[in-house]
Amino acid sequence: MGPPLGVVALGTLRGAIRDRRRVRFRYRVRNGKESSREVRPLALAFWGRIWSMGGWCELQQDFRNFRVDRVSDVTVTSTFADEPAKTLDDFIRAAVASAAHGEAKTT
Repeated sequence: MGPPLGVVALGTLRGAIRDRRRVRFRYRVRNGKESSREVRPLALAFWGRIWSMGGWCELQQDFRNFRVDRVSDVTVTSTFADEPAKTLDDFIRAAVASAAHGEAKTT
């Protein structure tokens, strides 16, 4: 039996954040449906038992949080440079504003 879903992805995502490279992956949402995503990964966070990745989702053209245990088939793609409104600082500002209004965007 291999490692749990997301364990291998965690190391790949950390490297992509460090190297400022986009990632493409399959993502399984809460209801079990899967989608393909391309994301500019910006940060990883540990919430007791669950790792999540915050980043700019190219599909949604917005910031999103992804549970790492729902990520599979991760491929590191092209590098990216900071663009206005797509940085880690912007992600944090958006998260704080959403939380203040009870509008957190979770995927």
